[in-house]
Amino acid sequence: MVAKYHPKLHNILATGTYDGGIKVFKILRESDSLLGQSTIEKYTHRDPITAMSWIQSRMDDSHLIASASADGKAILWSMKNKLTQPIMVYAFQQP
Repeated sequence: MVAKYHPKLHNILATGTYDGGIKVFKILRESDSLLGQSTIEKYTHRDPITAMSWIQSRMDDSHLIASASADGKAILWSMKNKLTQPIMVYAFQQP
């Protein structure tokens, strides 16, 4: 559904899938390798990813992945934990 290259490491690609998953790949000429992927849990996306962006962390020089989907959640992910769980979840609900 969505794919974004890392702003500094141009061979790192984050993808947002139709089932709400996030996957990060290292793109190589010979073969691609999966660096991390999210799981489907209570606090993660369950609908297609509609937007995604790499953002600079305020704590260090690393980059985080921000994702949003039709389920009304905006989630921050870190490659430090290989996307095993979100580091922050915002849930938007209609009044």
